[in-house]
Amino acid sequence: DEKINTATSIVALRNPWVRAVSAYRQKLSSEKTQGNTLPKLQLAILQSERDVTHISLNKLVHLIETGIVTPTFEEYVRYTVKGNEKILTDPHFIPQHRFLSVDKVRYD
Repeated sequence: DEKINTATSIVALRNPWVRAVSAYRQKLSSEKTQGNTLPKLQLAILQSERDVTHISLNKLVHLIETGIVTPTFEEYVRYTVKGNEKILTDPHFIPQHRFLSVDKVRYD
């Protein structure tokens, strides 16, 4: 206990904007080498941020799964800023402060 109580704790965090771009590119973008791995989240973003009511749900899901339709970075940011909880189902989108356990670790 004494070693833990007297240890120096440090935290290295990524720039939040760099992290946001990285998460978008890796999980939501239409890039061939990465992205398009969370179709349910893509669907939620599109339904929230774009008028897709003229497209049947099955057709929209197909367009997402084939990478034809994906949320733009702007739509992703707007959806995130609104505080939609679906975005927090993947660790790439969880705010970094939630990993710090500030109630259990003393940071200097």
